[in-house]
Amino acid sequence: MAIWTRQWRVTNILLQFLNPDPLNSKSELEMHLQQPSQKMAFDLWNGVLVHSVIKLSPCRSMEMAPVSLDLKKELCKKKFVGPNIAQAYCWPAIGRGCDLVAVSQKGDDPLLYIPPLLTFLQLPSVYSFQPRRNLPLAIIVCPGQQKAHFVCQMLMDLTRFSRTLYPSLVLVGQDPEETKNIKLIKGCDVVVTTPHSLVRVLQKHCLFFIRLSHLVLDGVDVLFDEAMDEMTTILQCFREATNVPERLSTPQQLIAVGKHWTKQMESLVKENQSDPYVVITAMEEAALYGNVQQVVQLCLDCEKTSLLLTMLDFTSECLQKTLIFTNCAEEVDHVFKVGSYG
Repeated sequence: MAIWTRQWRVTNILLQFLNPDPLNSKSELEMHLQQPSQKMAFDLWNGVLVHSVIKLSPCRSMEMAPVSLDLKKELCKKKFVGPNIAQAYCWPAIGRGCDLVAVSQKGDDPLLYIPPLLTFLQLPSVYSFQPRRNLPLAIIVCPGQQKAHFVCQMLMDLTRFSRTLYPSLVLVGQDPEETKNIKLIKGCDVVVTTPHSLVRVLQKHCLFFIRLSHLVLDGVDVLFDEAMDEMTTILQCFREATNVPERLSTPQQLIAVGKHWTKQMESLVKENQSDPYVVITAMEEAALYGNVQQVVQLCLDCEKTSLLLTMLDFTSECLQKTLIFTNCAEEVDHVFKVGSYG
């Protein structure tokens, strides 16, 4: 356990050194007006990396969770003991309406986002300025029909005794007539679907996103890997639907959860999210997020000094940061003298 904690300390220091500012943060002027402590938050509670312009306290118990009382009762009936590490950090951000990216070993568990999202959706006054149409406020995109069925059933189970959101499962094939004749349950606020089905719906129903406030990408790493073109179309439609003056007074939230950090997710954050709240509970994925690259150079002990000087002797148009780790204090002194005096 001590070795694992030490590794996380080193990883967090290295990530903070290499990537001190949040992705896609506000303008420099706005950031200047904020307190420096709010620019970035790295937490070490049981090995969690948090990167955001805001600092939120994790909910380490159900009493602290931003979840309605009815939902808490339903979760207790299902033997849910309390939020795990990833949920403890994700739930407050979702409950506050923040854009979220979460990478965790349990990134395929819908409970990572469903309880706080349902609680948010059960506040009708928040959506009072939305058009009164029978269209969803939230869409959950899943990587496959089996997962979509599972998520939709969980939504129905958890909302059985609270304000009914009428979650609907939308799965359509390639038949244009099937897509054209699709009809949602009256009062449907949540739709669960797959990338291919959603794109087919958007091709026939151009106003399908007109009330959309929450887009959830469940298994985002798998979604991009298996349906890249469809995800590009969905995100483009989401941007077009939400980036209009009429939507400034309504919630706009993009939630992406998965098991692995990928390059596509970096583009997702930069192009589609505003001040995202990034939560990563896996050290290897945190290193990928921070763009930490490892290059192994094998040499004899007597050649370390010359090899180090060779690696440091480079010219670059832009300044680059270099962080050197050693095994002991004596080596620190030696490396410092070598680097200072060549």
